This record gives sequence, structure tokens and C-alpha cells, in this order.
Amino acid sequence: MATSTALKVISEIGVDLARFPTVKHFTSWLGLCPGTKISGGRVLSSATKPCANRAAQALRMAAQALRKSQTALGAHHRRLCSRMDKPKAITASAHKLARLVYFMLTKGQAFVEAGQDEYEERYRQREWCKISLVALTSWAFNLHHRKPPQHDFKYPIWQGCWGSFLRGLMQCTSIEP
Repeated sequence: MATSTALKVISEIGVDLARFPTVKHFTSWLGLCPGTKISGGRVLSSATKPCANRAAQALRMAAQALRKSQTALGAHHRRLCSRMDKPKAITASAHKLARLVYFMLTKGQAFVEAGQDEYEERYRQREWCKISLVALTSWAFNLHHRKPPQHDFKYPIWQGCWGSFLRGLMQCTSIEP
């Protein structure tokens, strides 16, 4: 985010965000969170509410500039653009930027820029985990066990709630239908 954009956002919202109890309240005030028009259990609309908030406009402009950025945020924005139309992707990226701003101002957390390559590697790891789980739960696939691959990842692949079950997947390196 450029310095002028950061100054616009700070001048609009101020540095004391105590009036917003959570990040959800903050993004809702900015008009960057999806709407929830539901009737009879059916989603009628999930469009964001229209607002003339200048901080939200500045965050949308910063999100639009992420398209050519060689950072993790830029890679995330391009991935969103490939899945949905550009205005929705810009709003989603602006929502992510707003969350970052909120946590930097309320908790004093510094922003640590992850590179595009690191983001892509973590994305590949998540996708491999999803594919492996589908293959294990599907009757149509046979997993062939081979020598475990030697990975030199910065982050372990199998962190989280799946524990030893997913560590066993490290043995699986090929899938045949």
C-alpha cells in the first residue's frame, strides 16, 4: 500500500479503533463484507452494501493495484480474479487489507510480507492435502505406497487437526484410478 493511501485510510478511520469491538464490525462499517439477505433459508443476495466511505475507496484502489504486485497479497488477488469477476475480487482483497489494517492498529502487530513463492508453495501443499484426502475416501482410487518423498518445506505440510492420519499420507506419492 502506498504511503498516500495509508495516510488516507488513517485520516478517515483514526488510530483508535476501540469503537469497533471486532474486525467484523470494522469491515462491516467500511462496507467491505458480504451482505446476508436470506429468506426461508434461501440466500437471496450476498452483495456488499453500498457506501460512500472514503477509507473503503482507498482500500479498493490499493487492492486493485495488487494485480501486478509480486507479493503474497498479489498472488492471492490474482487467484481470486481467476475464480470470480474483478469487482468481487477487488472487494475481497480490500476486505483482506482492511483486516490487516485493523490488526496492525489494534494489536500492534507488524506486517510481515511473505513472498509470492512462499504463498504458492503453501497453496500447493493445501491442494495436495485435499487431493490426498479425496483419494483416500474415494472407492475409485488405489493409493500406491512408495518411499516417502524428501521435502525441504519451510512449513510442515501436515500441521493441524488431522495429525497422524495425514502424516500417513506422506507415504502416498502416486494415485491411480
